[in-house]
Amino acid sequence: MRQRTFFDAEFDSDMSVKASHRMPPTDRNVIPPDEPRLTGQNAAIFARLKRGPATNAELAAISLKYTSRISDIRAHGYRIECRRGEGGVNVYVLEKP
Repeated sequence: MRQRTFFDAEFDSDMSVKASHRMPPTDRNVIPPDEPRLTGQNAAIFARLKRGPATNAELAAISLKYTSRISDIRAHGYRIECRRGEGGVNVYVLEKP
């Protein structure tokens, strides 16, 4: 049995992401072997944003290309606001529907 990692699409209780919330990457250039990893990163960032605002540093710890993952989440119909801060620190907020 393969060990689950933080980047898998489904998490335990505090990071739960339902199967119906799977968000595969929207970039047409993504090769099939990368899709599960990027889908997991999308889910991890979405789960983090559901807990409240997150800085770009926090999101970069999940995915170095966090802006692409945010674009994927937005493409799946979610609104995410970027609040620009000082010193290159931005805060991302998942807006309520």
